[in-house]
Amino acid sequence: MQFLPEYGPRREVWEQCESPIEQYLCSGMFALLGCKSVSGPFDRSRLSQLAELAGDAPACFLFAQHSIGIYRADFLAVVVDPKNRTHRRLVIECDGERYHSSKDQTARDQRRDEEIQEAGYRIIRYGGTIIHRAMLEILCEIQEWIKAGGVVCKTPQELGGYAYLLSKFTPNRTIREERRAVREAYWQGIGVPDDEDSIIIDDAMRRLWNDTL
Repeated sequence: MQFLPEYGPRREVWEQCESPIEQYLCSGMFALLGCKSVSGPFDRSRLSQLAELAGDAPACFLFAQHSIGIYRADFLAVVVDPKNRTHRRLVIECDGERYHSSKDQTARDQRRDEEIQEAGYRIIRYGGTIIHRAMLEILCEIQEWIKAGGVVCKTPQELGGYAYLLSKFTPNRTIREERRAVREAYWQGIGVPDDEDSIIIDDAMRRLWNDTL
């Protein structure tokens, strides 16, 4: 579906995605979470520009294929708070079953995540299957991270039609309820079921953004 203008920063980010599942998630973050975008890659020297574009309230800017050392992250969400002059960086990874299901690949992913975290990023990882089966729930989880940085998520007026279609026809309510129960159980201290598609939930998730960069 061609829901973005042929030219523009959002379109550039979408075109940088390397798989249909990444494009699907990217579309949702723009349409339902209201993420902003700018042309070109992110580096810390651009923070003043992002703060100016954010205006008077915190905003989230989305980048694709962000370089971190020897790695490239599928997405980088940069939350900028111009009033408090803070920013937070969240890496979002989309894992295709073909490339991320073996024991060796899982071990490499773990080492990769550790190095990215040591570089000062938060990281969350989703399997492609769960993105297809429960897109809205995935977006709700990402929204909680963004909201913790003070961002008010809302659909841009120009993307209202696509947001409606995404909300109306994305499966699956049952899966969304199951994942909600997993999160509620975690916060109540019951524990997290062993689900390979589950979001990485650890002490970093509990602290959220307490260690503002």
